Amino acid sequence: MYTIPVYIIPEDVDIDDVYQIFTRVNFAGTRLRSTDIYLSLLEIRYKGLSKKVRQFTKKLKMTMGSNWDVEYSVVTKTFLAFLSGGKVKLANTVIEQSKALDRLAMSSNVEDAWKKTEESLFKAIEFLKSSLKINGTDSKLMPSQAPLVTLSYYMGTKGELSEKEKKGLTGWYLLANFFRRYSSSTDTRLNEDLSTIDREGWKGLIKRVWRFAGKSKFEEEDFTGRERSKYMLLHAILVLSGARDLRLDYEVDDRFEAHHIFPIASLEDHYDSTKINDVCNITFVHGDTNRKLSEKRPDEYLTEVLEDKLKDHFIPTNKELYTVHRYEEFLEERRKMILEEANRIFQELNALP
Repeated sequence: MYTIPVYIIPEDVDIDDVYQIFTRVNFAGTRLRSTDIYLSLLEIRYKGLSKKVRQFTKKLKMTMGSNWDVEYSVVTKTFLAFLSGGKVKLANTVIEQSKALDRLAMSSNVEDAWKKTEESLFKAIEFLKSSLKINGTDSKLMPSQAPLVTLSYYMGTKGELSEKEKKGLTGWYLLANFFRRYSSSTDTRLNEDLSTIDREGWKGLIKRVWRFAGKSKFEEEDFTGRERSKYMLLHAILVLSGARDLRLDYEVDDRFEAHHIFPIASLEDHYDSTKINDVCNITFVHGDTNRKLSEKRPDEYLTEVLEDKLKDHFIPTNKELYTVHRYEEFLEERRKMILEEANRIFQELNALP
């Protein structure tokens, strides 16, 4: 005989807290997300929506490529944004959210909202493929899929994009990922950004993400350390600047691999892992190049690389810095070069406040 515990959650509990409660109680089971709640509530009112979502994600993979494994949550929230006119979180509690969906069910054009969802997600993916050479949701340049909701809503409400808008949205997408705009309170922040689109467009999105970061341009700390977001941003800057592989005649794209300029083996007796894996000891190269150079010291191979390619990768041309005892000087010099280029590129993208 088993005892089954029952927990009754008060009606006034915030939706953001509901799935946190479930996660803690059910820590060994399947994690509940806000989207699971939303999709359940939507399915009650729009029969067959769950099936549509599943079929559409398969269609995306067939059309855009097998690497485009878009999460159900992105599709559901994009649909909800179009259905509600710019919100994914309609109320703070599950009960109020349910009532709000009842009102939408009576007043909204469901078919139109679904059509916009499909069209805008295709446009958003095409945009990322062309602007940043992103080849799938597993890309190093897509650490989170949440920005797809905002991008899709923008494209579904603004129509044909100008070149200035495209540049600004490219910058915003990278900033949102770099500063982890949607890493917590995702739905609340999505609501803020979706309403910003209606009021201020892409310029408002950029102002908001910089305000969220608490700064107005990149600083040295943004290129110090080993965080994944810093690798992502460096990779994106190499793509946007048109850098080519150190050896081969290929432009950097999201399939290029992280390469330690000073190999780990040459540094382990002198520095800790944080310093060894600092973003300024990393560049992105073709897989063949990475395998060929992986164990070589920079004073063995950088002297054979064309100076223009070194500059493409923001690698100092001063050969005296290519030795282990001057490693920290190398990092500092390269950090300055990357920082200068980052602010230049984001200025060019109209993505500085």
